[in-house]
Amino acid sequence: MNVWDLRKLSKTTKAESASVKSIQAHKGWVWSMTSFDNILCSASWDCWLNFWDIEADFKKVGQLRGNSAFLCPVLQKDVVMSGSYDKQIYMYDRRTDALISKLRHHKKPVLCLSADEHYIVSGSEDNTIGVYDRRANRLLKKIKMEAFPMSMSYSNGQLWAGLRNGEINVLDPTYGKFDIVQNYNIGHKGKITGINNNTGCIITAATDKTLKVLSPCHPVSELTTIDEQLQELTDLHYLNGVLACGCSDFTCGIWRPKSF
Repeated sequence: MNVWDLRKLSKTTKAESASVKSIQAHKGWVWSMTSFDNILCSASWDCWLNFWDIEADFKKVGQLRGNSAFLCPVLQKDVVMSGSYDKQIYMYDRRTDALISKLRHHKKPVLCLSADEHYIVSGSEDNTIGVYDRRANRLLKKIKMEAFPMSMSYSNGQLWAGLRNGEINVLDPTYGKFDIVQNYNIGHKGKITGINNNTGCIITAATDKTLKVLSPCHPVSELTTIDEQLQELTDLHYLNGVLACGCSDFTCGIWRPKSF
């Protein structure tokens, strides 16, 4: 796991000059990372969730062992949850490390996961999205998709799902409906491995080596396509105007405002 200081990074400087820390975080592939406040969570094929304190020089502050590879963690104030290769969703109490529950409503690995205080939304290789009602403690709905979801963005009263066939589905979660209201073919020729829905735009990453930036309206329209000698894209993250994506050639692409 590598950490860089973006303030020291530019097109004319080498990445090594902006490197802050390199951590031997896991014994298997680090498949996904997420954060809440000052805590970073890394999920790996070595079946561990590891926790790092960003404000304490990335000191390791906890770990949780599972029965299978963790693929898509979600970190909240008192709870951490993750979809896994063994088709289950694991939920732990962050304060005690106790396993709260294991949810199994998929027949294949859980590839993507989103949650708020009301629902846990999971996407699986079994071509379905599951919606779990946290207050009622039951599976609320199972949604059949044309292709399995590989990425999700659940915010601003919308759920956007990037699919294996290169298309996007938009679901309306109002009152727990989670109905598919739109389907878009935005021109990707590969799997959509990352998606971000924010108030200014929709951003997608795909294995066709491109990022697309779309208008957040109906129908969506392409604002720009980024294909700056990228390889297959594995995921994306967007925060405070900074866009980062991982690539299959072990590189990261970073785009930021000129005034950063």
